Amino acid sequence: MMNLVKPDIQKLLAKIDHYQSNVPKEIQPFFSAKLWQARFLRETGRDLRDLSLRRDRQFSHDAVFESVRPLGLIGHIMPGNSDWTPLLAILETSITGNTSWVKLPSGTSTDVLKQQLKELGLEESVAVYTERNEIEELYKMSDAISAWGGEGSLDEIKNKISAQVRFIPWGHRISFAYMTDWSQRADSFAAAMVKYEQQACSSPQMVYLENASFEQLKAFGSDLAISLQKHSSTFPELDDSIWAELSNFSETHYAESFVSNKKIIEAEDKSYRIVMSDDSTFEASVLNRTILIKSIDRSNIKKVLAPHRRLLQSAGISCSIKEMSDLSECLFDAGVSRVCTIDQMQDAHPLESHDGEFSLSRFVKRVTLTNPNLDINSIASKTKATSEKSKITTKTDFLKQHNENAHLYFKSGGSTSKSMLSPFMLSDYHLQMQVAADGLVAAGLKPSTDRCMNLFFGGGLYGGFTSFTDILEKIGAIQYPMAGYMELDFVLDTIIEQNVNVLLGMPSYILGLYKKAEKDNIKLPITKIFFGGEPFSHDQRQWLETLGVSLIRSASYGSVDAGPLGYQCTYSDAGVHHINSSIQKIEIVKMNEDKPANNDETGRILVSSLARSGVTISRYEIGDTAKWIEGDCPCGDPSPRLLLVGRTGDIFKFGGSFINVQNLVKKLGHKNVQFEIIQENLQDCLIINSPENDEMTLSKILEISDLDEVVNIEKSAMIKTQNAEFKKASSGKQPLLIDSRHA
Repeated sequence: MMNLVKPDIQKLLAKIDHYQSNVPKEIQPFFSAKLWQARFLRETGRDLRDLSLRRDRQFSHDAVFESVRPLGLIGHIMPGNSDWTPLLAILETSITGNTSWVKLPSGTSTDVLKQQLKELGLEESVAVYTERNEIEELYKMSDAISAWGGEGSLDEIKNKISAQVRFIPWGHRISFAYMTDWSQRADSFAAAMVKYEQQACSSPQMVYLENASFEQLKAFGSDLAISLQKHSSTFPELDDSIWAELSNFSETHYAESFVSNKKIIEAEDKSYRIVMSDDSTFEASVLNRTILIKSIDRSNIKKVLAPHRRLLQSAGISCSIKEMSDLSECLFDAGVSRVCTIDQMQDAHPLESHDGEFSLSRFVKRVTLTNPNLDINSIASKTKATSEKSKITTKTDFLKQHNENAHLYFKSGGSTSKSMLSPFMLSDYHLQMQVAADGLVAAGLKPSTDRCMNLFFGGGLYGGFTSFTDILEKIGAIQYPMAGYMELDFVLDTIIEQNVNVLLGMPSYILGLYKKAEKDNIKLPITKIFFGGEPFSHDQRQWLETLGVSLIRSASYGSVDAGPLGYQCTYSDAGVHHINSSIQKIEIVKMNEDKPANNDETGRILVSSLARSGVTISRYEIGDTAKWIEGDCPCGDPSPRLLLVGRTGDIFKFGGSFINVQNLVKKLGHKNVQFEIIQENLQDCLIINSPENDEMTLSKILEISDLDEVVNIEKSAMIKTQNAEFKKASSGKQPLLIDSRHA
C-alpha cells in the first residue's frame, strides 16, 4: 500500500467548490464548501477552521480541554451501481482529515474514480483497489471500515474485522408511506414509485392506509393503477433474473388471493404490480414498480414495525396538520428515522442525517486533555500561512464587496458620515466569539467565580454589547447585560446589590460611572475591568487602582470588519496583545512601503482573516500601528505578541467613537484650524484651535452625531475652543491633528 498523506482540509474545501460544475445536477448541492463546513459543525459541534483543544466552559470550569481528531485510516467497500457514491463516501472521510482506501467491485475500472481524486487533490490521500486479495492486510491496518451492501455481504465483511476496528455498515433500508387521507393521492404516490424505480432506500415499498376497509384498499389500488399506467412508457428494460423474480411474486400473490382477502393488479405490459391485502404485516417489495397496500390501526404501529426497526428509514405521510405531530411520534417510536411528505421521500436535504445517524461523527474521535496546571485559555495552534503576497486592501476595497446572504450586520466604524455595515455569516461570527471568549479567560476572567456586568454600548447596529453578551455566554460566566445604560444610579445600585466584581465596557463610560460613585460616596466592589474601544491612560489606571481595581486589561483587540485580532494574558503590559493565530494572520509593514517592519520598528497592521466567508479580509489595513514583541511570553502561550502604538491617517478615537478629522474641517467650512486631543479630568478633551472660532463653532461641530453622542448624551468627552499659536512637529511641519493623550 502506498504511503498516504493526510488531506489538506482547507485546500480540499476550495477545490470542492470549483468541482461542482463537473458533477450531475442532482448531487451538485453536495459539492459546496459551505455545506461541508455546516455539516461538520452540525454533526461534531466544532468548526473545521479551528480544531484547537478548548475548554467547554458552558458546562464545566475544570481544566478539561477537548476537541475532535480524525480516526486515521478508513476503508470503504463500495457497491458498483454508481460512479459518484464512492467519491461522496471518500469526501466524508477526507473532510474529517482521514486517509482512505476504497475497494470497488472486482473487474471495475478505477480510471473514473482516480481522475476524480486527482482533480480534488486527493490522489496522495486515497488508495483504490478492485480485488479482494489486495485488501486483506488492510482489514488489520485500518482504524475503521465503512461498507455498503446487503445483510449477507455486510456480515461477511464484519467477520473479517477485528474488535479493534470500528465497523460502519450502510445496509439496505426500507421506506413506506402512511396515509390517513388518501383521496387524490394516487398521482403523487405513483410519481414517488417511479422516480428512482424504487432503487433508493428512501423509495416507498409499501403504503399503509389507516383503518381502511378491504373495499377502500381495492379502490385506492385501482386509482393507483390508473396513475401508474401514465408512466408505462418509461418502464426500464430488466434482465431475465429480475423478470423471473417479478413473475414469481405475482403468481404467488395471485394464488393467495383465492384463500384470503387479497387482490393483485398487474399491468398488461408488466410495468407495475399492486397487491392489496387486509393484513397489516410489514413486507419488503421486490421493487421495480411493485407496491403493497395494507390497512393498519395507529395503536398497532409499534407492534407491527418495531421488529423491523433496524431496516426502517423514511415514512412518507399524508395526513392533516393537526395529526402530524402525534403520527410522527408514533412512527419515530416504532423505529422510523425520517418522516416527511410523500413528495419529499427521495429529496433529502444535504444536512439531514443518514439512516438516523450523522455520518461525519462516525469518522472522528473526541479527544480530551486534562491538567490542572493549564491556566492559559487554550492550547495554541500553529500559525497558519496565507496565500502568496497580494496587494494591501483598504476600507474602500472592503466596501466594494457584497454579501446578500449574511446573517448579521454591524456598523463598521464611524469615520465617515455614511453608515457602513460589516456582514457576518453566523458560523464565522460564533467561531470568532469563541476565540475572543478564550482570550478573555486568558486575560484573567474566572468564569466560575466572577460576576460580570456588560457595559458595552448597544443599539444603532453597534456590535459591542451583542458580541460580549455572546462571549460571556460561551464561557458560562454569570453576567448582567446592562449595556451603556445612562441611568447611572440604577447601574450603581445593581452593582452593589448583586455584588458584581467585573466590569466590561469602554473606558469613557466606566470612568463616568466611577465619578458618579465617587460623588455619591459609593465604594464599588469591582476588582477587575476588561475594556475595549479605547485605551486607559496611566493616570486613569492609577486612579482606579486606588479604588480597589486590581486588574485592568483589554477585553479583546479587534475591529468590526476583521473581527477579534488579539488578546491579553496575565503577563501582558498595557497595549501588548497575543495574536489570535488560529483565525487571523497579522503582518506589520513599514509606515511608507509594503515591506515587513524591522524588529522593534513601528509599522502598519495588516490583517488576513482565516475564518471569514462571504467577504474577503486579505492584507487589510485596519488603521492601527504596532510593533512586534520579541521573546517568549511567561504565560507559555507561543502565539506572537505585538504592542499597539496608535492610529494612522485622519481617523482618531474620541470618547469611544471613531472620528475623521477631515469631517471636522468640512463642518467648520475653513482650513485655518488645528485640533488637539488631551485628557482633562480623566476624560478625552478635543481642543479646536483657530483664529476663526466664533460662538457658532461648537454648535457646528456638535452637528456631527457621533460627537454629540459622546459629549452631550454619554458625557464621556468634552470639546473646547481657543485661539492660540499653532503647534509644529519636530520636522517643522504643522500637523492638522495632535493626539497628546498618551504623550
